[in-house]
Amino acid sequence: MYRLSAQLISLEKDSLYIYTCPVDGGYHWAFVHIDEHGNATRHHWAAANWRQPHGPERYHANTLRDGAKDSTAGRRIVGYFKILDYTPMSAAAFQQVCASVFPGRNHTFALQNRQDGISCRTWCIAVLTVILHSQERAMQIERYVMAMSANYGSALNQALLSSAPYQTQIVAVSRTA
Repeated sequence: MYRLSAQLISLEKDSLYIYTCPVDGGYHWAFVHIDEHGNATRHHWAAANWRQPHGPERYHANTLRDGAKDSTAGRRIVGYFKILDYTPMSAAAFQQVCASVFPGRNHTFALQNRQDGISCRTWCIAVLTVILHSQERAMQIERYVMAMSANYGSALNQALLSSAPYQTQIVAVSRTA
């Protein structure tokens, strides 16, 4: 694996972003919630213990003390996707919504979750469905983020192959995407 020097990414206050980073032939999806003071918190569905990636999974909320960065856990983030439809809410309210999705699924093993259609991506879409009050809109955002992540992932691969730098993309997901 390539060595990364994480760089800070500037994200707007009172906003919500989905970020994606390559993992196991796909992309890991997570939210970064920025509160009214500019404090960043990562919210995601992931392994309960990073040393057991196929073991039990659960919802995590982690304060990003230094702010959002262009990489996480040694993996380059290909893009931050700002959700323009998002109506700002407190960090506590957003965390409550995130914790309410997939009730009773904490600590279910990854393989069982995949068989049941549960992943970090489907968790993000379930959260979006709640906060946007629209499954249709959440699925439109899902399609957009999937397509753009594939494009940005290809650009990242080309950069790695040619030893060129890669700039993590920050894009707004339009209300019509």
